[in-house]
Amino acid sequence: LVSGGSDGKMSFIKSSNWKVDKVFEKAHKGSSVNFISVHPSGKLALSIGSDLILRTWNLINGRQAFATSLKNKAFGTTVDFVQWSPSGDYFLVAGKDTIEVWSTEQAEVIATKKSEARPTAVSWLSDSDILVGMDNGKLLFFNWEDEEEEATLCEIYDNRVKAMKYLDGYLVTASSNGELNIWKVILEDKVEIDMICGVNIGCRLICLDI
Repeated sequence: LVSGGSDGKMSFIKSSNWKVDKVFEKAHKGSSVNFISVHPSGKLALSIGSDLILRTWNLINGRQAFATSLKNKAFGTTVDFVQWSPSGDYFLVAGKDTIEVWSTEQAEVIATKKSEARPTAVSWLSDSDILVGMDNGKLLFFNWEDEEEEATLCEIYDNRVKAMKYLDGYLVTASSNGELNIWKVILEDKVEIDMICGVNIGCRLICLDI
């Protein structure tokens, strides 16, 4: 288990005994840890902080493996998300109005996509299909491998998409005003979503998981 805080610390906890194995006091020095993503193998983790540093962690020995500066790129002053693809062969980095797809093997950007609003939630549907929730209430679907394919936009909320999670053909989304919805995702020539059910839980949603 890997956790990060607003003080820039990162903690590594062993699930065998739930004891803190190691604490990095200055993992993201002078900044908050914005997002952590663990590789599907469980052997690596990526973290991004408000210091605009992308860090790769070796979870076997609990040490930092690499650090990459994202300053002077298209993200402005904040990078919000970093997330591995289902296979772990790729990962995405998102912030401001930009989504970058990186190759794990090449350790470099292999595709870039612009969004019409700030990304507020991201999810991989496959190793090539990506879904981005935005602060204007819309979902952006695109395939990073097909440069000629037009991205699909779908408005599902009047305000920001606060959180979402995709699993086995189903998507759960939450808005910042308390709406919670489950959708069936159809991945064919064109991505389609059909709402299965929805409810407003009467409070501000922050995150979700399935």
